[in-house]
Amino acid sequence: MDDGKAQAPPRSRMTLRTYRRSADGHETERSEPREVIGYRDSLASAPMPGAWPICTCPRCRANG
Repeated sequence: MDDGKAQAPPRSRMTLRTYRRSADGHETERSEPREVIGYRDSLASAPMPGAWPICTCPRCRANG
């Protein structure tokens, strides 16, 4: 049923981690991971620049 109100875009949970990369290429996590709730298209509309660390989630590790 359409009540005339605008529908909010779908939201998703993301875990954000911040890394520091030294001159020799070693990566160190800078802070504790934090979970945020955001809109599903937020990264698609403005991707974050820079190199991304390798994902260590079970799904990515299984797909190599």
